[in-house]
Amino acid sequence: MTNGALLNLDQALEHVSHVRSRVGLRLSVLDDQEETNEKLKLEVSQVLSRAQDVDFAAVISEHEAQAFGLEGAQRGYARIQSQSLFELI
Repeated sequence: MTNGALLNLDQALEHVSHVRSRVGLRLSVLDDQEETNEKLKLEVSQVLSRAQDVDFAAVISEHEAQAFGLEGAQRGYARIQSQSLFELI
């Protein structure tokens, strides 16, 4: 072979190596993304399962109890705020 042919062959091999490296990097990125997607899919399915298993009557009851407590606290605070220092003594 001539020097020119060897040089062309060397350049072609270097190009193939470079392309393989880029493809490998892209495959690695895709693998990482696939892993992330699988984790997210699992998390979403768990959240969905918890949402479907909610006892709505219990949640509504708990919310109403908290709202009742909040209203009482607000009324008490408003009453205290409306009193003057002389009324407290």
